[in-house]
Amino acid sequence: MDFKELTKIAGKLEDVFAVWGFGGGWAIDGTVGTVTRPHDDVDICILREDLEEWREVWPDANWFKMVDGREVPMKEGEVPAETVHKLHVRDGADFYELVLLETKGEDWIYRDDARVKMPIEEVFVAGPERLPFLNPAVALLQKSKNIRDKDVKDFKAVLPFLSAFESEWLMLALKVVYGEHIWMTALKETKHGL
Repeated sequence: MDFKELTKIAGKLEDVFAVWGFGGGWAIDGTVGTVTRPHDDVDICILREDLEEWREVWPDANWFKMVDGREVPMKEGEVPAETVHKLHVRDGADFYELVLLETKGEDWIYRDDARVKMPIEEVFVAGPERLPFLNPAVALLQKSKNIRDKDVKDFKAVLPFLSAFESEWLMLALKVVYGEHIWMTALKETKHGL
């Protein structure tokens, strides 16, 4: 899978008014500007508050909420509980995985610690082919909880590409959430680190 595949997906969503971006490892690759590792899936990050608009994008699709790692069919007009963070949409042969992002006012709120936030206007960034991506600092924060090998690879790949704002924001977010975190040393050593 490469950026051409993401361009095809984005093309089907060009009429969506709501803000959104590709998340997970793709947010990292969107910042780096090249595919750094294989990807198993494509996460589309959306604001929970925009879910009704997304329902209009695929009115005839089958919608599922992910509960304990399994798909549970959603009823028409159902608003998923705040404990539901992922949705699957099956529209004919097309499959989409939506990641619901929490907001409060004009800010995105980290679901694991509401003290951590970022202005919504900073949460999504433009990448290659003008594709929308989740801010890499947000993507890394989401990956910081249960670090897997691919998360370590993502962190190392994107570290030199983080802006001063992204580095400093991530450093502070990690400090708020964990006090200390294994990635903080590398962030401090970068030219942008605190």
